[in-house]
Amino acid sequence: MNRLELQIAVDAGRSIAQLAERFECSKGSVRYWLAKYEMKTHHRSGRDSSPGVLAARAAGLTSTVLRCSTHGVTDFVLDTQGYFRCRACRAAAVAERRRRVKRTLIDEAGGRCQLCGYDRYQGALAFHHVDPETKVMTIATGITLAIETLRAETQKCVLLCHNCHAEVEAGVRQVSLQ
Repeated sequence: MNRLELQIAVDAGRSIAQLAERFECSKGSVRYWLAKYEMKTHHRSGRDSSPGVLAARAAGLTSTVLRCSTHGVTDFVLDTQGYFRCRACRAAAVAERRRRVKRTLIDEAGGRCQLCGYDRYQGALAFHHVDPETKVMTIATGITLAIETLRAETQKCVLLCHNCHAEVEAGVRQVSLQ
């Protein structure tokens, strides 16, 4: 990212989201380059300078009740970057990321049950460790981890629908890592 172009956009008061759109990259990339060039945005959304947020900051609160454009009046919590975010929006973003990660892992594993070919609903698919001795973690509970960590674990698994998975666990059917 060009330092001069970034500095001009920052000086114009652009937010991280606006910079990401302007430079056609992710917000994470913008944060990376801002840190690398030792720059900070000066943009403040109306919500972060509202009387409710200012009062919560002055009182040292980590949660408060504010108005969300999506959820209306609801709980907001202080995030690790020092901004108040809607608790419901945060939960929705986490759930969406988990679905995206699982979809990616399923696609990389062939996208369907290895035994019967089921592929209609990703929630009905599970990763089965062929050799339980090599299992480091359960994919479903580790879905919040880095995708590379999950990819390494799914390499030890086969993708099965829940029906086939139950049959394999009960010893009715057998699978092997292909």
